Amino acid sequence: AEISKGKLDLSIKTSIGNIEISNKALEKISDQTDGSNVEIIMDKVDKQKLAPKQKSTVGDDVVYDISIMSKEKLISSFGGQEITISLPYTLKEGQIKDKVSTWYLNDNGELEKIQCKYDEATGLATFATNHLSYYIVGYDNSIIFNDVNEDDWFYDSVMYAVQKGLFTGTSDITFSPNSPMTRSMLVTVIHRLGEAPISTAINPFTDVKDSDWYMQAVKWSLENDLVKGVTSTEFKPQNNVTREQLAVMLYRFAKINGLNTEIKGNIETFADKQNVSSWAYESMTWAVDNGLISGKENNVLDPSGNATRAEAATILHRFNEKLKYKAN
Repeated sequence: AEISKGKLDLSIKTSIGNIEISNKALEKISDQTDGSNVEIIMDKVDKQKLAPKQKSTVGDDVVYDISIMSKEKLISSFGGQEITISLPYTLKEGQIKDKVSTWYLNDNGELEKIQCKYDEATGLATFATNHLSYYIVGYDNSIIFNDVNEDDWFYDSVMYAVQKGLFTGTSDITFSPNSPMTRSMLVTVIHRLGEAPISTAINPFTDVKDSDWYMQAVKWSLENDLVKGVTSTEFKPQNNVTREQLAVMLYRFAKINGLNTEIKGNIETFADKQNVSSWAYESMTWAVDNGLISGKENNVLDPSGNATRAEAATILHRFNEKLKYKAN
């Protein structure tokens, strides 16, 4: 194995895959060793050692065992800190990189999906985890929607957004690409884009209950000035989101994450430029500059038109790729 340290982090490259352990995670590991030496193991699992249900679940897939040992003690967690693991996968003909996935194989023989990023150049799928166990890299064909076809203009973006955990379907078999994006949907998607941090802010909205699936996203987006209520006490979660409102939220998200928010061009060439709200002009210009939003037929931006779920997925896909955001 090739081992290097940089900025007090540990990077290990092996013939099987790579592990990166932050200094904070190293400290948590050290706390569990009693001063003993540490052995980091990355190996392919002999499937005969798996429990029967685990064997039946993984089938022909390669299972990787990643573990940290101190004498006879197994160290499988790091006090909430995460380590980064990269495992190999070779794309087959006709496969796309956004469907390469990683799973954790638990003791009950169940696969739990983990968000990963696949690099075609290195052939590695990279993911972060706060515990060690058995992992699998494979190709996920399970995303099937009756209303999303491979020849649809939004197909790749919908698959990308679902694969990355930003969107879910409106049912197990439908995505509803042409349905409008609501305020609750959009704040939830951007909350997921920001890795869904827990917000301890006070919820001021009478129409957002603690039991609502979007409650955390609403509090987080308000706390970070990404979106405000329609009034001081109403969020109106089921109101539709316009194209210019989507641009404003992404522009603010880019700002708080230190991404490129430089504005170079303008939107004066669009036939309906006068319809862009003054409070959204800067954000819409930025979104057009960066190729996130494009014009429609007859050279219009349609700023006040409802953003559909397909459009939102496409814009989020472009945001990650063009601005090189970490969720890409």
